[in-house]
Amino acid sequence: MKPIKPLQILIVDDERATLDALANLTNSLGYKAIAFDKPEEALENYENLSPDLVLMDRNMPEMDGIACTEKILAEDGQAKIVIISGYDPEGPDGLDDHSRKLIKGYLTKPIEARHLSRMMKQVL
Repeated sequence: MKPIKPLQILIVDDERATLDALANLTNSLGYKAIAFDKPEEALENYENLSPDLVLMDRNMPEMDGIACTEKILAEDGQAKIVIISGYDPEGPDGLDDHSRKLIKGYLTKPIEARHLSRMMKQVL
């Protein structure tokens, strides 16, 4: 019998400490985390990785999470993307209606394991 391959989760966040914490948390939940601190690198590797889910930081200096989400969806219209942000989704740095339609969920930092687990199960 062939072993079951864990679902791959692509994590994109420019803050190394947050990226490492999310990757460790994701791995501890039984998924395989693939982490990038630069959205451009995540985009370059997206097709080869073919992740089951993307956890995308909202605010990054080179390319924000919404722009990166749009590029991923242009390549893979079935991509499942959850935005992660330190901002409330309803606040001034939150999401507009267009952005809400692109994503499958939104989590606010700091992220608790139970909230991440619930969101991932819901989306996957």
